[in-house]
Amino acid sequence: MMKFMRYQKGICIGIFLIIALLLSTIGYLTYSEIKNVVIQGLGESAEKVAVTAAHFIEEDMEPYKALSETSDYQSDNYDQAYYQKMNELFQNIREETGASYIFTAKKLSDTQSAYILDGEDPESEFFSPIGSTDQLVTMEGDVFRTGMAGHTDFFEGEKWGSYISGYAPIRDPETGEVLSVVGVDFSRDAITVLMKNIKQALVVGISVLIMLTSFIIFKLIWDRFEAENIDYLTELHSKRYHDKQLADFIEKARNSECHLFLMMIDIDFFKEINDEYGHDIGDQVLKYVACTIKKNARKTDICSRFGGDEFVLILSDISKEQAGSIAKRIMSKLRKSPVVLEDVFLESGKITISIGIAEWKKEMENQNLTQYADEALYLSKGKGRNQITIYDGLSELI
Repeated sequence: MMKFMRYQKGICIGIFLIIALLLSTIGYLTYSEIKNVVIQGLGESAEKVAVTAAHFIEEDMEPYKALSETSDYQSDNYDQAYYQKMNELFQNIREETGASYIFTAKKLSDTQSAYILDGEDPESEFFSPIGSTDQLVTMEGDVFRTGMAGHTDFFEGEKWGSYISGYAPIRDPETGEVLSVVGVDFSRDAITVLMKNIKQALVVGISVLIMLTSFIIFKLIWDRFEAENIDYLTELHSKRYHDKQLADFIEKARNSECHLFLMMIDIDFFKEINDEYGHDIGDQVLKYVACTIKKNARKTDICSRFGGDEFVLILSDISKEQAGSIAKRIMSKLRKSPVVLEDVFLESGKITISIGIAEWKKEMENQNLTQYADEALYLSKGKGRNQITIYDGLSELI
């Protein structure tokens, strides 16, 4: 059993690592895909906000057109009331949408633009006064050229940091000319907290999934092991498990000086118990005898149900006298104790067993040990049952 458990542990660790690697890879790919979707959605949001702001300006275009066409902003020769009102409106839009910046700008050249409106607080160091210039970015130039709204991916700006931008044209209703553009920027910080929460949720979810999947696989492996190696009725080992273990123990004994004994146990008159009390009580007797055998054997002994009402024990690193003592202890416990099974009371001596024991010798073949233990068992039955016989010239030990 210990050998199997070590083997089982190795398998489970391997399965755990494979599952962890697989699900972690899936989690990373999922996180990356979510991040791409969020970034794409943020770019689209920036573009939509820019389009909405542009349409709002176009509904009352004359004062804005006059503002954008002013050439000298230093002399305050423009509609300051309209300018202040629109800046306040852009501030409200920025706060409601969570945008980092919202502004309008006109084109001065292929490489330079001038700010007109800015939704930043005028007291902020990031506020761009009317007429202040900045570099004309590629997407901004494309909007002036094509008249179509668009958005960028995240990129690094020397002044503004990392952000994603959406742009929309502001057109002259009469000529269709693009007079300026609305720009809306979302900082990378806008998705940092969201992605951190998503990452934490994925880590927790994947960790739980790894543990759950590993547990289910281990449970399936263990259930299969039990089905093949544990007797369903008595919960002792099955004959299949016994045969494999016996071969391993014999191989070990063959290469060492350790003693190896095989003990076979048969319930006396078990057929009569079934006939008198029924098979349900017979099954309970089998479980009771199996439990008694296991309790009175050593932890290192391999206790199995050999078939029917017959049980077998593999006893390694033990003397003949110690093997006989274990047999006596099991027999005495069954013989001297009354048994209560549901509604049936079996008085002392109602359940007895016959035992045969054989010691493995180096000249034996594997099957000989079972044959000699079986012969010793039948000798015990032939002498009137409730007896112990050790195969060693077929001497008796009672």
